[in-house]
Amino acid sequence: MIAVFDIGQSKTHAGFFTETGNMILSKTFPGRDHLFSVADEIHLFLNLQPCTSIILGIAGLSRLDEKWKSRFLSLAGAGNIPISDIHFYSDAALLGFQLPPDSLGVSIGTGSVLIKKEADESILLFGGWGYLFGDELSGVWWFRETVRQAMKELEEKSSDSEVLDWLCRKREIIPERTVLIKSVYSAEREDQAKLGSESLSIFFNSSWMRKKMKEGIHSLFETVPHDFNHVCLQGGLLLSSDWLRSEIIQTLKGMNSTVSIETIDSLLPGGFQCWKSL
Repeated sequence: MIAVFDIGQSKTHAGFFTETGNMILSKTFPGRDHLFSVADEIHLFLNLQPCTSIILGIAGLSRLDEKWKSRFLSLAGAGNIPISDIHFYSDAALLGFQLPPDSLGVSIGTGSVLIKKEADESILLFGGWGYLFGDELSGVWWFRETVRQAMKELEEKSSDSEVLDWLCRKREIIPERTVLIKSVYSAEREDQAKLGSESLSIFFNSSWMRKKMKEGIHSLFETVPHDFNHVCLQGGLLLSSDWLRSEIIQTLKGMNSTVSIETIDSLLPGGFQCWKSL
């Protein structure tokens, strides 16, 4: 039996696969912003079924420090599984393994990344630079843009300060510069993503958000070649926001009018394909 984990910022999806690829059990629990909760849940999940190999697909793997890896390895290895049979992959790798050739994977959740799979099955990445420098259209990106709009309203002392008022209500603070700065900088990544997603659903008709949407789409897709025949849409924010998904599909159709588009709600099969490639 093979255990596969897709460990994101906001949630973790786990599954057991037979060696022929049948998933016999799956479970969803909180994401990796809660390190010890995730590690404990992994430990509990592994107790449900004997397994011979573990695939850990982790969002932002390149930024994962050794403390996290050691914690995962110690708990994952508690079932007498050799360290050599515990394998780390990025979430982009899981999606890449799941894509058919000549396709583009669009993953937008807490973060964002584009994965292009060529005809020879080689993989190219676009975006995915992390929340400081990229992750356009993701939950954390929308949080950042919402905060910028709120700060603009505060500085302008505008009578129309709906974004500022909304953000202060959500953070339970007063609309004061120092208080706002302290509050938003202390927000955990999961909270940022949730607020960004909620802001997207509330203010999607506003002019500032429409402008930011165009900027984000241009930035995310500007370097991607148009020679793909199929697109897979993946990620919690992309699948939950009809408006965002519609805008992305319109952009993709503009890049390639004949492209076929589908949605992927689980990366666990990609994790199984990672195991098969070992």
